[in-house]
Amino acid sequence: MKSVMKTSPLKNLKDKLSDFVQTAILSRSLSKQEKLIRESALFNAEWYTSQFPASFDFNGDPLEHFLRKGVFEDKSPHPLFDLRWYRNFYRLKKNSNPLIHFIRTTKRSYNKPNAFFDIGWYAENYVSTDLKPFEIVHYYYSKGEKNNEHPSENFDPGFYLRSYPDVQDFKYGLLAHYVHFGRVDKKLPFDPKGKQLDPLCVSLQQVNLDDPRIDGSLENYFNSIGELKSFFASCSSFPEDIPSRFLPANYARYNSDLGVFKNDPLGAIRHFLVHGFKEGRVYRDFDAEEYTNDFYSRWRDIDKTGLLHHRPTIKPCVLVHIFYPELYHEIKRYLENLSGLSYDIYFNLVENGWTLEFHKLIQSDFPGARIVVSKNVGRDIGGFFNLLSYIRNIQSYTAFLLIHSKKSPHISETLSTKWRKDLLESTIGSRQIVLQNMYLMEDPSTGLIGTTLWRHRSVDKNYEKYRHMLKLLEISEENSHCDYLSGTMMWVNSKILDYLYSKCKKIEFEDGNDRSLEFHMDGQFAHTVERIFGNICQQLSLKMIFR
Repeated sequence: MKSVMKTSPLKNLKDKLSDFVQTAILSRSLSKQEKLIRESALFNAEWYTSQFPASFDFNGDPLEHFLRKGVFEDKSPHPLFDLRWYRNFYRLKKNSNPLIHFIRTTKRSYNKPNAFFDIGWYAENYVSTDLKPFEIVHYYYSKGEKNNEHPSENFDPGFYLRSYPDVQDFKYGLLAHYVHFGRVDKKLPFDPKGKQLDPLCVSLQQVNLDDPRIDGSLENYFNSIGELKSFFASCSSFPEDIPSRFLPANYARYNSDLGVFKNDPLGAIRHFLVHGFKEGRVYRDFDAEEYTNDFYSRWRDIDKTGLLHHRPTIKPCVLVHIFYPELYHEIKRYLENLSGLSYDIYFNLVENGWTLEFHKLIQSDFPGARIVVSKNVGRDIGGFFNLLSYIRNIQSYTAFLLIHSKKSPHISETLSTKWRKDLLESTIGSRQIVLQNMYLMEDPSTGLIGTTLWRHRSVDKNYEKYRHMLKLLEISEENSHCDYLSGTMMWVNSKILDYLYSKCKKIEFEDGNDRSLEFHMDGQFAHTVERIFGNICQQLSLKMIFR
């Protein structure tokens, strides 16, 4: 005869008390979450309830249902918040609330509410970096899209509406329609004209994992629906995580350690999804036509006729930093486009690569040049600072031209060469370009001129040093968003260099000798100073011209 274990009254009391405490804690937590969500205006009850059958009973409060059940069923709380994608992309635990996670994110992180809304990019282009991420979402949803503002470089609401007029009746907006319906209906998010798109990547990005299909672009890579699903499972990613302009061949070509993927597009895509996007890897060509936002540039407004006959009225100072002597002859050919014009020129050589023969060669080619030698500290920025220390009055010049022997060992030689030549071409690529740029620098309101192909806004690993520099340079909050020319070859107003050097000349730049490749990639003071040029330009109310 089996014995029956009896539960003691004390045990029953403890269990009931424990349940009561846990319920009280949960209710308090949900109450705080409810308050945060209501204040953020990121819960749209009509949108939320539309994801359920018409007869579904929410017990009077859809938000409470979302907090207790819907969030765990990956039901979207707002048309622009893709909850399932967000949980997956930011690797959140299943029992977490992605919406609360997003609301609590700071301006420093700029998490995205869906794959096609780049909060940081949108803030820089249209609103203000002072706004919180959820405020930016609310602004775009209520006003921005109506003004044809782009939420990212990967979605053009004007093009989407012109191409698919029927979507105008979707009450929750164009971006919401594309995120939830248009993508898997194989609608185009932007005008592909003039842009390189890979058919495989476009098809993969349009896959609906809830109801996958293998079209003509995919049948050469997958034999079954199971293989297609397994591919995304192995990447721990969703189809929309693949950038619309991902080019597998360029990903392998532009990253020197990824040659194994030269003829393996799926392998290249998988590597990017698992590792590449976190590492900021280059995955496509840089195309000037993609930079549709011209909010700093006035190049298009300039009358370019007759510039070849313009006689410059300024005498610029040219600063040349040579770390790689083997690139000297290339740089010399570009500098020849300055011949016949009035300018002063300084060369900074690094003691590691200095030889008497090289020194005499430069003296022979540029008899009036001043040549100085420095330690290998601060990369090209350190070299420029060293040259500035020999100039008694920086503002005695109207403009400076910054040139250096740029190589980037962390990327492929193909991309490194393209980067260097893009920078050189936009500054002194021809006699005409030189005259145009000098003409622009005669305008005292011009701050800097460089190539739009390498204009960037990311702080990357330099956040702490960058914030330190903003404080040191007394940059106001409204001028604290990052907009700079990656590569630091440009024409620059002497006021900017004087402002920068006078406040930062005591910075101890990092020694570059015997350092790993990873050390040189990012995170040094030199990288931070590179990013600060744009802030100073804004602080002094000068214009940045990206051409």
